[in-house]
Amino acid sequence: MSVFDYVKSINSGEKIEMGTDYNQYVINEIFSYYPECLLIISKVNDSNLSNQMHYDYMMNSIRPRKRPYIKLIRKKRTYADVLLISNYYKYSVEKAKEALSVMTDQQLSAFKKELGIEA
Repeated sequence: MSVFDYVKSINSGEKIEMGTDYNQYVINEIFSYYPECLLIISKVNDSNLSNQMHYDYMMNSIRPRKRPYIKLIRKKRTYADVLLISNYYKYSVEKAKEALSVMTDQQLSAFKKELGIEA
């Protein structure tokens, strides 16, 4: 089961069985593109809910309806970022690509400052 199955479930109002692949961050990101869901998303962002509680809150708070498909916007990382991670952690390029997938922009800026690279 993927995260998109949960999104489909919330949009349709049909409850499904919870699995271990539920990701609150991705669910919040997807629903944040819909203006009618912004207040609900801001409410759950401030709280520390379990996955089951988050899913139940979303199911009961978001009105079921057909919503247009939203393509998630991903920031493109450059090869320079891969080399930065590779130099900072002394990783191979392959390992640096994997590490970069979980890095934030703030972490990259901190690495650039520490290595003396223009941020």
